[in-house]
Amino acid sequence: MSISSQRHVFSCLAEIKLTNRQRTCALHLLQGKKYKEIADELKLSARTVECYVNQLKLKLQCRSKVELVIKLMTIAEKVKGS
Repeated sequence: MSISSQRHVFSCLAEIKLTNRQRTCALHLLQGKKYKEIADELKLSARTVECYVNQLKLKLQCRSKVELVIKLMTIAEKVKGS
């Protein structure tokens, strides 16, 4: 995903009322990164990243990480199409 696409997805996620950290974690999940990789890059603990992802799942009404990533991919595809 290009930088401009990431920025556009990031701004669209803002409309869903996500925090900056939640949006950042969402973008990293879209890139296929694991909690530990995201944590290292953001200088957070893996547990903190897991909490952000759990908050994302609640806000986007997903039961699993896989369902969350699929929903995020759907959002990203809609953004690319517009």
